[in-house]
Amino acid sequence: MRSETIQATSVPDVHEFVSAAVRYPTQQSRLAIYQPDVTAFRIKLDRPGRQLPGADAGLSQRARLYVRSVGRSPNWELCQFDHYPILDCGGLKNKRLKLVLSPDKPKETPVIELKTPVEIDKMAVTGRFIAKTLAELTSIAEPGMDIMHLEKTARKLIDDAGAKSCYWDYAPSFGSGPFRNVICLSVNDGVLHGRPHSYVLKDGDLLTLDFAVSIDGWVADAARSTIVGNGSEEDQRLIDTTWAGLEAGIGAAQAGNRLGDISKAIGDVADSHRIPVNLDFGGHGLGHTMHEDPHVPNRGKGGRGLVLKPGLTLAIEPWWSFTSKKLSVDKDGWTLRLADGSNGAHSENTIAITEDGPRILTMLD
Repeated sequence: MRSETIQATSVPDVHEFVSAAVRYPTQQSRLAIYQPDVTAFRIKLDRPGRQLPGADAGLSQRARLYVRSVGRSPNWELCQFDHYPILDCGGLKNKRLKLVLSPDKPKETPVIELKTPVEIDKMAVTGRFIAKTLAELTSIAEPGMDIMHLEKTARKLIDDAGAKSCYWDYAPSFGSGPFRNVICLSVNDGVLHGRPHSYVLKDGDLLTLDFAVSIDGWVADAARSTIVGNGSEEDQRLIDTTWAGLEAGIGAAQAGNRLGDISKAIGDVADSHRIPVNLDFGGHGLGHTMHEDPHVPNRGKGGRGLVLKPGLTLAIEPWWSFTSKKLSVDKDGWTLRLADGSNGAHSENTIAITEDGPRILTMLD
């Protein structure tokens, strides 16, 4: 079955893709698009009233359209041809999509975009803004402060910089509805994806700030964990281990190495402290969007996986707790908490693979 990749930027492009593809159902066509302004699209095929191939059997084995968002979501969803000749794909706002017209659920083929030195420089502009913002927010976090003040400060800094939040309206498969905040703020056992809400910080709280924006179409992503006020040595040691894992992972991000070398370097740090590692969430590629291929687990086997080439950009992000790798979802549908109630920490930077070694893009000059 021949496969063809088509770039599209509008509903008419999708219309043309589907109209052409159903005429040749023995060929598999792939389509990657970004739909920024619609919550759904309904595609009217080129001949109103015309039966699609296989329509008498619910498209049977001849023309099924699968859709998934680009990034972490592993699931392909079958679009419905339930009102011929209308194709209805709902709930696709602000997602970069892959569509495949195929008899069977498609196998995922990672698409890796290598950046030019000029493009990496543009990502570094975004990265410096992120590093500066995180430094400012961590410096003002103090006991007695409502964390919504940090959310509001981040919004103002984004507006002043002409940046765009990657989190606002983000709606991946692992979250509950669109995320309506610009930063993730996780406290104590809330280790990932903390949805900001009214909470007054206490002395000794372990606060994690995870922040991603785009500037001029280029994304960077970083996270920092900090202790508010006077905390425990144990929590500081936990933060230090995630930072050590981050530095080890970045150190392994050399051109010619493999993706598994990064994962192994991070995992070796965890193992040295007998830290359990969750593999459901980890690092990722990024560029024009926040979550792109490849996935970067926080544990792995060296010498395995994708060869690291100059131009590859990655967010590397060790996160863990000393005692548990199991997570529970908070009632807000977003915040992930350590199941045993232990504190968690998270350190993340965006890097670029270069001929001269890894370049960290989310650090202050």
